[in-house]
Amino acid sequence: MKHKVKLLVAAGMLVAVSSAFGASHWLSLKDSKGNVVYEEKAMHETPSMVTPASDLNWMGRVNAIWDNELKAGEAGIIYVEADNPEQKLELRFNPFELNDAAAFQEKLGHPELNIPASLEGGYSFKRGTIHFGPAIDLQVLSQEEKHNMAQELREQAEQSGKDYAIKPVEFTDEFWNAKSVYAKGEEEVSLLVLNLGDGKNTASWEETIQMTKTQLQENGKDAILTQYADSARMELVWIVEDPYKRGNYQFSLESNSDDIDAEELKLIWKALLQ
Repeated sequence: MKHKVKLLVAAGMLVAVSSAFGASHWLSLKDSKGNVVYEEKAMHETPSMVTPASDLNWMGRVNAIWDNELKAGEAGIIYVEADNPEQKLELRFNPFELNDAAAFQEKLGHPELNIPASLEGGYSFKRGTIHFGPAIDLQVLSQEEKHNMAQELREQAEQSGKDYAIKPVEFTDEFWNAKSVYAKGEEEVSLLVLNLGDGKNTASWEETIQMTKTQLQENGKDAILTQYADSARMELVWIVEDPYKRGNYQFSLESNSDDIDAEELKLIWKALLQ
């Protein structure tokens, strides 16, 4: 395995440590308290979510209903009668979709995050999506509460003559993630913000994926740049701390364009830090 490291240090310049590898050496980002809030792991080190074979038909039906019935900015708890002897419920929700920068910023409701209307290099806001947290979390409901809800939805399905029913769910005011896409001609750069709260995010990859990772530092801010060997895709990740000390946000710049190189992505990142 090739493993090469280069270090460039100069006053006022970018500090970078680059590693080319088959994804066996992982990086992390910390907040100002020294807590790891973003970490990377191999795919086999993270819990896998596998749908049991007995649930495939039921889950397929749930997903089809989700696609066909829930519009942008809607959430619902879906009950399906067929292939569901345990009367399981599934919560599904779609992001709000916005095509105007001002509307996107207003809907997000976090002016302190400074989500821009344009990016360095002439990229203008094109579209955005925002996922808000649903007001109901099935994971915290008691078995009795879920049973009663399933019975209610089962009766609703029978009365409507359908094999399913949906319970509409409201959203909270707190967003989970927000993605804004910026364009310059045919070139696009996206900015994704994850609301980590007081938790952390783990990114995982197959170890066979060839990539180059660069640890960056600019004005005391750390970031990780990932470049993939088999495509033009690049991703630059850093952490922004909540100014009110309530938690952290993970920011990610991403590009898939052959016309955008790593230096341009770094310039966009550095402009966002100002």
